[in-house]
Amino acid sequence: MTLLQSLCFNLPWMLLSQDLFLSTNLSMNLCLLVISLTIYLIMTGIRYLWVAVSQKHLSKKSRLIFSISGIHGTITLAIALSIPVAFENGELFSMRDELIFIATAAIFISLVVPMFSFPLLLEKERKENLYGYDISEARIQMLTRVTQEVASNVPVDETNQLRTVLKVLKKN
Repeated sequence: MTLLQSLCFNLPWMLLSQDLFLSTNLSMNLCLLVISLTIYLIMTGIRYLWVAVSQKHLSKKSRLIFSISGIHGTITLAIALSIPVAFENGELFSMRDELIFIATAAIFISLVVPMFSFPLLLEKERKENLYGYDISEARIQMLTRVTQEVASNVPVDETNQLRTVLKVLKKN
């Protein structure tokens, strides 16, 4: 997990007061989760339409993969975290914690949905090799061919440089 992802997960949960979960009822928390899910679905729909318009050659499946890929809402979370706790006149911003929760939940959903949908959407890796080659054997053949080609085209005065290059290629 990257630093950005860690911050997006941990920081909001630490900043949210426990009063949000202790003082509110279950229906309020479920309402916030539904709002988060709705926001995620709207963002995904907009991304799908954007990909459909800008990348017309892609299939519907590829458009869907593009639209659910990546973290959605990190800028929203940054904006929500920048909301002051109180206004200049001392009045508290009443829904700050809820906004942070919604943004954090939308990010969490955008990380969880691809984790479960990609195995269904993406093609499984094929067990057999299409061309019947072992990858390591193909690599050896490529290196051999490259060294032969380089050796046949090198002038006599650059022979020492060629030997060095060939040693490096043979090690890899």
